[in-house]
Amino acid sequence: MFQVMSPRGAQWGLKVLLWIARRLVPWFPFCFLLACADEDPKWHGDTAFTAEERAAIEEGAAFTAARVGQPMPVIVWDGPIDGERSIKREKPDPKLCPEIGGNCAGWVGTHHMLLEPLQPDQLRIVAAHEFGHTFGLVHHDAPGLMSPTAAVFEWTQADADELK
Repeated sequence: MFQVMSPRGAQWGLKVLLWIARRLVPWFPFCFLLACADEDPKWHGDTAFTAEERAAIEEGAAFTAARVGQPMPVIVWDGPIDGERSIKREKPDPKLCPEIGGNCAGWVGTHHMLLEPLQPDQLRIVAAHEFGHTFGLVHHDAPGLMSPTAAVFEWTQADADELK
């Protein structure tokens, strides 16, 4: 005999399947059939960022989006938010980046980002790098935006190779 799943259990199961599909198969072609559009497409930025810092973050996001052929992420500066797609003005914990000696200026997890308060030109580089991760790019060993220690706001051949 089979067991009938409660509606609540079915919803939980669907959420787990969608979570797996979105993370493991980013190009999941039938997402619209499974109500993936319910996810908020906006990033929610911490109001603690200054106007100059906000502009640097938006410029970094736009730069990387253009290079990877994705639309510019929408950032709404509506407060310190601990939910999905939040950008917090906070230095990441050194434990999050042991591969570079714990000295990281930015970090992105599953739909949330931490950016250290920096000078706008440095913050632009860090934001561009972290948004690169949201578009599926990974670190490489050559100089460039996706180097773990990115220091220059430029797109290199090594960065372009990550798209292949």
